[in-house]
Amino acid sequence: MLVSLGVTRGAVEVTNGVSAFQLGVVLLGQSVTNTFTITNRGTADLTLLGAVQLSGDTNDFAVVLDAPLTVPSFASAEFKIRFTPVSV
Repeated sequence: MLVSLGVTRGAVEVTNGVSAFQLGVVLLGQSVTNTFTITNRGTADLTLLGAVQLSGDTNDFAVVLDAPLTVPSFASAEFKIRFTPVSV
């Protein structure tokens, strides 16, 4: 059994620790929500060991839709992250 994980934002593959995304212009007090997709490309269920975790300066970010704990083989699941800047 093989588990192979892929994460995308739209058609763009997310590379752990490398990928960065432009959010466009977001004014103070406004927000933008981005949807990411986890794809299990393997033949075994993918078990996630906890909620989506944000790193870096995370005060302006929130997970608004967490992924399920198990993604079956050849299936996908979404999670959403909201960016709401509180300072410049």
